Amino acid sequence: MLFERRLREGVRDGPITLAFRRWKRAQVTVGGRYRMGYGLLAEVTSVEIVEDCTDEEARAAGYPDRAALTARLTRMGPWAVRTLRLIAERPGVRAADLAPAVGQDLARFKLNVRKLKALGLTISLETGYRLSPRGQAYLSSIT
Repeated sequence: MLFERRLREGVRDGPITLAFRRWKRAQVTVGGRYRMGYGLLAEVTSVEIVEDCTDEEARAAGYPDRAALTARLTRMGPWAVRTLRLIAERPGVRAADLAPAVGQDLARFKLNVRKLKALGLTISLETGYRLSPRGQAYLSSIT
């Protein structure tokens, strides 16, 4: 299990007791010990699927608060929130029909939706997309 270099000391010394990961399926097992660099091992004591987290849980994972945990989305730029809102308003609509609404060509739009999907915010459908529970929670938290 990889940890950012800045988090390794906190995991080793104890203040960091929680980690969040975006996996399609668990990549660790309870009781497993995993190298995290510099000869350090992390032991997994539980694995849970969560839709959101509290400020306290974010701090246990080494972040100042839950907003910092989702700061990556903010750094992506305003297109990200516009795209999430569009998908929320028009679930199941073809990408070719959505792209012009946010001023993007089809290839750029699909690339950007894949970035949002990698953050666990959207779900691809047979045709179009919809927001994941995490995406819905994020939009609710900013409106």
